[in-house]
Amino acid sequence: MRMHLLYSLLLLFPSLLLGGQSIQPDLKGQTIVVERKDNEVGVRTVIAVDRDDAVRLIDFSARTDPPVISANLGARVLRSGRVELAKVLPHDKVATAARRVTLRNGDVIHVVIVWGLSSFELSHQAFCSLYIYRESRSGVEEIFSEELGAYMDQFIVEDLNHDGNVEILVATGENAVRLMYIWQIHPNGRITELQKIEGYEVNTEADRFMGLDSGILVTNKSKRPGCYDTTEYLWSPKRKKFIRSSR
Repeated sequence: MRMHLLYSLLLLFPSLLLGGQSIQPDLKGQTIVVERKDNEVGVRTVIAVDRDDAVRLIDFSARTDPPVISANLGARVLRSGRVELAKVLPHDKVATAARRVTLRNGDVIHVVIVWGLSSFELSHQAFCSLYIYRESRSGVEEIFSEELGAYMDQFIVEDLNHDGNVEILVATGENAVRLMYIWQIHPNGRITELQKIEGYEVNTEADRFMGLDSGILVTNKSKRPGCYDTTEYLWSPKRKKFIRSSR
């Protein structure tokens, strides 16, 4: 009886699904970062930031009135150190995470996760991207950017291997595929891509247990019905990449 009552309340008051927050967003109090329309089918999608810096994907449809919050993308990050991110990022992107690495010569590398709409113009899906900037005495320069995926599972910037190079690990993906992208920041500020590791689920605790030789765990569906197989990838100093472990 109680479960039936709760189910009825959720149908009558869908805001309960968002912890008491209304799913009827008031765009008058928000800043629209980017929007995309499809007039043929009557669809409009926006990424907006509210007064509390919450970044959300909001869908409007002729068949759905009022508009619906379809994704919570995180909280807006305004600065990375002395850099105002809105001044260096493309106008249709908003930052939700930022890390920085100070080089030996005093330059600063800023590693930023941002959200925008997919570069595929027919898509109304939000995609995260990685932007990297180098701050020097002469100013701030973008040195790398790449669109990643529709999910953001992990973002790590750390010298995980204690070799003087700082690793950037981003776990993202789309649909049923997850990817761990791995780059390195070298002491001179050069950025190199190491590898991509793909699986049904990909994650690591290497930043949480840095002294315990933690690797990257990759889970895939097994050939056995209802089962999953997990493989660990460990850092190889010789090959300078994460390789499949035999342990």
